[in-house]
Amino acid sequence: MIVVDELAPYESAIQAVCHDDQIPVMVLKGNTLENAVAAKIANPIISFQSAWDYPESTAVDVQNAQVTGDTIAKILFTSGTTGMPKGVINTQRMICANQVMIHQVMQFLKDQPPIMVDWLPWNHTFGGNHNIGIALYNGGSLYLDDGKPTEKLFAKTLRNLAEVSPTVYFNVPKGFELLVKHLKADSELAEKFFARLQFTFFAAAGLAQHIWDDLDALAIQYTGKKIPMVTGLGCTETAPSATFASVEESTSGVIGVPAHWGFYQVGAK
Repeated sequence: MIVVDELAPYESAIQAVCHDDQIPVMVLKGNTLENAVAAKIANPIISFQSAWDYPESTAVDVQNAQVTGDTIAKILFTSGTTGMPKGVINTQRMICANQVMIHQVMQFLKDQPPIMVDWLPWNHTFGGNHNIGIALYNGGSLYLDDGKPTEKLFAKTLRNLAEVSPTVYFNVPKGFELLVKHLKADSELAEKFFARLQFTFFAAAGLAQHIWDDLDALAIQYTGKKIPMVTGLGCTETAPSATFASVEESTSGVIGVPAHWGFYQVGAK
């Protein structure tokens, strides 16, 4: 299956790379079945709603039974920060093993299904593998944040955080920088954000130490203690986690040790 937000922007790409006209194209937005572009593409065009309306069938169980660790779960493209984006094969084993690694580090997840408010894009490994995987593996709730860590769009994130208190919160450094500024100015928002927060995590860039210190100070003000902040290093090719820093050693610039060592565990007795 090929999944796109809208059909028109990807018409040429689909026709260029999809030589098997039996592969369906699922479109997430709009009334795709009446889109004029659909008539130009040989593949079946289906709407996101059709996935919800699909009747239960034993065919799903048959297909599921054929899945092995070597089955390709997705071809995920790199972000392009180190050159032209390239498609990376992510197998079922890679993604499942990575969730076990994450679970060994974030052991508190076994005690309570996580509640997440997350904007991170699914076409990147942080949002699309790490965070979705955490929600699925631990039976959590993932609230889709339609905001972004920019001055123009962060107001949407603030509205979402005012409605839902996360238990774990993932973001990039710019997102934490904007969040700290608003938490300082809005005590009601801060109380909501910290109400059940157990853990925070950043990746994709370095977090300035003064932002980290401000977040610690706010956590102490509203909860009486610091909320663990952890970071690590990952990439699309590892689906994505490779290293984690422990709570004790976490500071700006530290990426930690290989996750499978299991030496540093958040919530370990």
